[in-house]
Amino acid sequence: MLNTKSSPASRSRRDLKHSQNGVVLFISLIVLVAMSLAGIALLRSVDTTVLVSGNIALKQSGVLGADKGTQAAIAWLEANISGATLQSTNPSVAYFSSLPLPDADWFADATWVGAQDVNGGVADSAGNKMSYIIHRQCKLSNTAYDGTSSGIANQCAAIDESVGGSVLTEGDSFRAGVGNVFARAKKVYYRITTRVKGPRNTVSIIQTTVALQA
Repeated sequence: MLNTKSSPASRSRRDLKHSQNGVVLFISLIVLVAMSLAGIALLRSVDTTVLVSGNIALKQSGVLGADKGTQAAIAWLEANISGATLQSTNPSVAYFSSLPLPDADWFADATWVGAQDVNGGVADSAGNKMSYIIHRQCKLSNTAYDGTSSGIANQCAAIDESVGGSVLTEGDSFRAGVGNVFARAKKVYYRITTRVKGPRNTVSIIQTTVALQA
């Protein structure tokens, strides 16, 4: 009978081959896990980007919707410009004849208690609800503006168009070397603060300054 014996070198190669049988599977599992984690990270990144883009779009929609509140406030001011209506504070219509000192925290809900709601508080087609508060930019409330800024007179932010004013309207008459021939009273500034509450709890605060006859 012929007996064969393997040499130490051949036994070493066989042992090495058997020891490597599970390495490929182990590496494949590691690569699979890494690819899965990369896929999950990519999916979350896309979801976050879509969410941020949506929030930005809603924020811009709120800013555009604020114009409706501003226009409603201007319409109220123009409707009440005659007489002494604008000289007195009227919280029932969110009108104040002087500026708050210190200024309000416009992002606090308490500041907007009693604000004037546009469309009765009903949201528009974009889901935005608008409300506004008007402040006459004067130092004293419930006091008429007499056009001066000295003594105990009511000091207001105003523009003087009567003598060489920088704001002109059609029909103004001028003569060489002099100011406006037809003097006009000063215009007082009013600050309109509009808040827009939209979907996803978006809040936009817009402030607009308009000048009306004192």
